[in-house]
Amino acid sequence: MWETDRAPLVESTPDLDVVDLGPTSNLMEFDIELASRTVWLHSEMLAPDGPRCVSCGGAHPCRWARWGRVVLMGGGWSDVEMARP
Repeated sequence: MWETDRAPLVESTPDLDVVDLGPTSNLMEFDIELASRTVWLHSEMLAPDGPRCVSCGGAHPCRWARWGRVVLMGGGWSDVEMARP
């Protein structure tokens, strides 16, 4: 039987904007490629109630978009580079 009084997992996820990734030398090419695809996949769309994620429908930036941006910033990417498909 489902427990209805538990908070959803999404609410218990820490804010990814404050995650410390450690030294950027630990970022591998695969991490950068995955983060780049994630940022593109979880891009912004305009909705009547404000910006939403194209992929998951959550408020933009969603947790995946934030994670991708943190990884790309750790890899030295600029905002302009992140905006490219």
